[in-house]
Amino acid sequence: MFDRSRKNPQSDQNPVARRENMSVTISGNETLVYDREKYVIHRLSAVQAGVWNLADGSRTLANLTHDLCEESGGGGILSEVCCPCPF
Repeated sequence: MFDRSRKNPQSDQNPVARRENMSVTISGNETLVYDREKYVIHRLSAVQAGVWNLADGSRTLANLTHDLCEESGGGGILSEVCCPCPF
């Protein structure tokens, strides 16, 4: 789901999730991503969906982690990554 062959002009450290030929369905706390090229369905956890949504190429890995922590409140499953938040 992350296109490692795509180069981001800003930095190689700015992840870009592949969005072409993908269908997304959100139902409650579940996110399903259907890859129409590979005919595969990905079931994303809340953390995975958050990363996929934020991986637009505009954030470094550190910024993406920070933004994910901010959105989630830094608790629960993200507590190991977010606390202490370096920003």
